[in-house]
Amino acid sequence: LAAVDADVDDLATRLAGYDDAADRAAAGRVAAAREAAELQPVLQAAEEALDRVRAGVADVLAEADRMEAELTGLAAARAALAMAAELAAEHEQADREVRRRGLGFATVDAVPAHEGGFLARRRRRKEAARVEAVLRAAEAHRDGLRARIDEHRATASPVTTADLAAADERWRRISDAAAAARDEIGRAESALGGIDSRVAALHSLGAPTDADRDLVRRCEEEQLPEAYERQRHLLVLQSGAAGLRQRLGAELRELTERSRSLRAAAEEQLVGDARLVATTFARARVHPALADGVFDVVLVDEAAAAPVAEVLLALCRASETAVLFGDFRRPRPALAPAVERSDDAALRRWVHGNCFSHAGVRSPDDAMRLEGCVALLHQFRFGPGLRRLVNDVGYEVLRDATDVPRVVAPAGAEVVMVDVSTLTRLAEVRHGRRGGRWRLAGAVFAAALAELHATGVGIVTPYRLQMEATLAALRDRGLDEVAIGVAAETPDRVFDTGVLDLVDDGPGWALPGGNAARDGLFGAALAAAVTRLYVIADGRAVREANSGPLVHLRGALDRGEMRVWNAAALLGIAEPPAVVVDSAFADAARLVQSLVPVTDVHDAAAFAAELARHVEGAQHTVWMWSPWMPHRAETITPLLAAAAARNVDVRVFVRPEADRGQGADPADGALAALAAAGATTVIRSGHEHGGLVVVDGRTVLVGTGDGPWGEGMVTLTGPRFAERLLDELHGSAGGRPRACPSCGIGMETRRSSGRGRELRWPCAPCRQAPVAAAAGAPAGAPAGAPAGAPAGAAVGADSARARPRPA
Repeated sequence: LAAVDADVDDLATRLAGYDDAADRAAAGRVAAAREAAELQPVLQAAEEALDRVRAGVADVLAEADRMEAELTGLAAARAALAMAAELAAEHEQADREVRRRGLGFATVDAVPAHEGGFLARRRRRKEAARVEAVLRAAEAHRDGLRARIDEHRATASPVTTADLAAADERWRRISDAAAAARDEIGRAESALGGIDSRVAALHSLGAPTDADRDLVRRCEEEQLPEAYERQRHLLVLQSGAAGLRQRLGAELRELTERSRSLRAAAEEQLVGDARLVATTFARARVHPALADGVFDVVLVDEAAAAPVAEVLLALCRASETAVLFGDFRRPRPALAPAVERSDDAALRRWVHGNCFSHAGVRSPDDAMRLEGCVALLHQFRFGPGLRRLVNDVGYEVLRDATDVPRVVAPAGAEVVMVDVSTLTRLAEVRHGRRGGRWRLAGAVFAAALAELHATGVGIVTPYRLQMEATLAALRDRGLDEVAIGVAAETPDRVFDTGVLDLVDDGPGWALPGGNAARDGLFGAALAAAVTRLYVIADGRAVREANSGPLVHLRGALDRGEMRVWNAAALLGIAEPPAVVVDSAFADAARLVQSLVPVTDVHDAAAFAAELARHVEGAQHTVWMWSPWMPHRAETITPLLAAAAARNVDVRVFVRPEADRGQGADPADGALAALAAAGATTVIRSGHEHGGLVVVDGRTVLVGTGDGPWGEGMVTLTGPRFAERLLDELHGSAGGRPRACPSCGIGMETRRSSGRGRELRWPCAPCRQAPVAAAAGAPAGAPAGAPAGAPAGAAVGADSARARPRPA
């Protein structure tokens, strides 16, 4: 049973995300397409065979048709001769009757006239007259028949009975040949029909997509269908062994309880006899053998990262000596917002600080002056350049390992600042819809640098939102082994190569919290790197900084202890500064440019070709934010209209009606052309004004500098990153147009300035108060739309005039 359970668990892990029905459907479509392709030459051969059969029997069928027409022409003559034949038989009978009557009359007439008496002669004369009358009537009937026979034969003339017999014989022969020909055609048509029906049935399953082929290939390579069948078989075995499992489970629980009792007793004895016990705060509180234990000496490591109450509880276990190890500059544990903002004196004393600040150690001078505090002044991790930067942040007194005898000093850690100020659009700091900040540049360059160094890379960001965006970019590239975290939650991680993304947007701003908290987080993040540290920052803000963490980077820059890489030069849209050739920069630039293609938007042909390549290849969706520039409208509009004509869901977010640049010709005409395309949804939006396109939920095109596109258009590929971007852009809510409940005109979308940054829907014409995005709005039906408005209808400030799309 354990083996079965293990197999079931392994199979469940292996089959995570596997949908047998979907795989079978995809496999059916792929197999159907393959069989349909194999049947095409067979179908063509059957069609050609049918054509040959029809050509071969065409003369026979034509002769049959001619003969049938001839027989149709002989129908009247055939009827006349048939009637003549029928009358001839009647005439023969009438002629026999005339002869018989003639003999009777001759017999009566042969008796002598004077023979017998008066009465006898009278009776004889009457009989003779009667017999003669009958004879004459029979002769008249016979002669009438003859006349009718002659009349019918004249009607049929010149056709004779022999002619009809000959025609009938010819028809018999030709009709047999025609029947054989029709049978042959029927067999050929039946064969063709069977193949054609099979091909139609295969096509009815639908054409396989690239996703279908990828799914089938992956399932076949990983043998997932076989694993699924094995899982079903094992699940049947599991269900059948329920009784045995129950009995064994009872035995197991009994043995487990006994084992737990024995283990507890053994652990209590071991702890009681041990000279050294290592544990955690949580386990020290709840473990029976530790909860009431008292020790001669208690050593608390990483004490600054623990709440004061936890440290105090541990110190209470010491009977002689207690030692706190830690870095007083490291950030204290995160607190709830209400606790963080509280001015309560007790909270600030016991909760806001850490054990060192509670003991009076708040600065390096305090650590060196306070009796009972031993300051460890030498660091053995990185070189003098990074050590000076860390000292600037707040450590002040750290020394290099070169001062310690018989210790090999570490090589200097290289510090490189990736200056993203040259990429205005990518470097723009965005406010998250649920708080926090992030920017595209951090996700792009952090993931590229992680791939450049491959192993031993750690990425630190100040905001969880930036971490999630960068994590999505890493997962899209298969970099699952790269460590990434928020600065406040990873104070003690050490990496060969560290990447620190400051998400800064101006002098003095880099990390959340007050100055002390910022310096602490900054110092912890800087100290995470051993060999090389990359700092993704706004170089202009660093050079102009007068306070905060950025001023320390400025100092390192002024001392020449930090190199600067131009982010635009890394992407290949600007020339690197004329300095000594930097091989690491060249390697990074080659990798970045291979992973992140950039198109020069000033090259009209290149821009149009790159945009067309993605939009024309769209299969499901094209979402575009503020694409309009007067000299780009004529390039973009036909591409979107053509995509809409292919039933691609096209949604265009354009500037509000009051935006003068939006109404400039030819952009104004481009909007009208989009509305005329019918299936295009045009939405007036007051947020996200840069050139940004998301195609099929996996390809992102974004401008790099000022203006809608700037100097270049960057192409980013990956479904996770695209999904993250759409979520932060309120794609699901903002992509559903809404009509003003008062005037029925399409409302514009605006982003609130509050912490949630939720969407609002104001109506400019009637000054309708903004409508908040409804969390439970039905999918496909615009919230606030007039009664009867179709689901998915495009609604813009000009009523959009777009045809409804299917929900």
